Amino acid sequence: MPVQLPPQLVRLFLLSMVSYWLSLAPNPLAAQTINVQPLLPPASLPDSIRFAGVDSLIRKVYWKQSPDTAFALIDEVINSVEDAENSVHYRRAFRRRAGLLNLQGDFPAAINAYEQQIEVYKAATYDKERRFRAIALAYRYRAILLRKVGRTSEALEQYEQSLAYAEAAGESGLLRKSQTLNSMGNLYFNLREYELAEEKYTEA
Repeated sequence: MPVQLPPQLVRLFLLSMVSYWLSLAPNPLAAQTINVQPLLPPASLPDSIRFAGVDSLIRKVYWKQSPDTAFALIDEVINSVEDAENSVHYRRAFRRRAGLLNLQGDFPAAINAYEQQIEVYKAATYDKERRFRAIALAYRYRAILLRKVGRTSEALEQYEQSLAYAEAAGESGLLRKSQTLNSMGNLYFNLREYELAEEKYTEA
């Protein structure tokens, strides 16, 4: 059974680890990439600490400075999570991949990555409302990218899926529903379907 460490010690460890990795990084103004071999923290640490630390490295160190390293770390997390206790990090890694591809402007790859993320979240069994809000958001992002690559009818289908999951989340899904309706309004506005745009904006 893994040793439970005090929360203060866990936070201190994560902060010190991120600070260490930051100290290895060159000045971002001087170079655009960091050539560091991706490596998970030591296996002797509890998995929950290891994966949380890697997620911090992905988001705070490599996200913009070295996307290739971020992708490598994301793959390591996906391939390393083996138990339900750390499944949150498994799902989060799929979300990070989709978001990073979106940030890079690789829309076709991001569209596929959001689809993978949605399937992972659908297969999960944790709190229904939280899970449905996450799925609604992923559908919305996927719809936005489909619209950007000219696949408008598919985008509308994805928006409808987003709305369905946001509504199924109940009151806690109202923000997601409003965001999706607003995005639908933007789509109709760009298509010069102004009455439909007004309808969606008003509902949002």
